[in-house]
Amino acid sequence: MLTRDRWDAWLDPSRTDVEDLRPLLAPPPPGLMRAYPVSTAVSNVRNNGPELLKELEGPEEGTLF
Repeated sequence: MLTRDRWDAWLDPSRTDVEDLRPLLAPPPPGLMRAYPVSTAVSNVRNNGPELLKELEGPEEGTLF
């Protein structure tokens, strides 16, 4: 994930070495993101509205869904 504090470094055209840029794409800091199940309506670009943000009942935390 490219966090805001890394944007300038990522967009700097003088930085072209892949190995120099790779560390910028570290996993997000703990607690920054959260995954949760949503309706399959999210998969259709014709749908748009606040109901798409509603968290659905899902599996216990720590399991894949």
